[in-house]
Amino acid sequence: MKLGLAIVWTLFILIGSAISGNSINQFQFLHIPYIDKVVHFIWYFVLYVLWYSYMLNRKYIYVKLKFRFLLFFTIILFGFVLEVFQKYFFIKRSAEMADFYADSLGTCWALFLFFKLYQSKYLGKYL
Repeated sequence: MKLGLAIVWTLFILIGSAISGNSINQFQFLHIPYIDKVVHFIWYFVLYVLWYSYMLNRKYIYVKLKFRFLLFFTIILFGFVLEVFQKYFFIKRSAEMADFYADSLGTCWALFLFFKLYQSKYLGKYL
């Protein structure tokens, strides 16, 4: 179940990054400044939490700090590759360093906050 959620979320980000920005703007009901950066932050925060939650339930070795950072750098690389694809391969898309920074910041927050969430009596049982 957790692996499925992580894969679906990864595909969701991939598809969301490939869709033309013009088609996404049609669904924007509120004109909130920098909402796209907030979306990037949330996407990558959740991506890290889902993958690490899956890894935690697989083997205890993933609790080690080196595996948390390996996942962190893998997700950062994923975000970077998607920005490169937006620049060179995806139609009607453009790469923005600010998007990459938002991706990285979301992943970074997830890296440091995961265990706080995991230890929470309210959220921990879902991770």
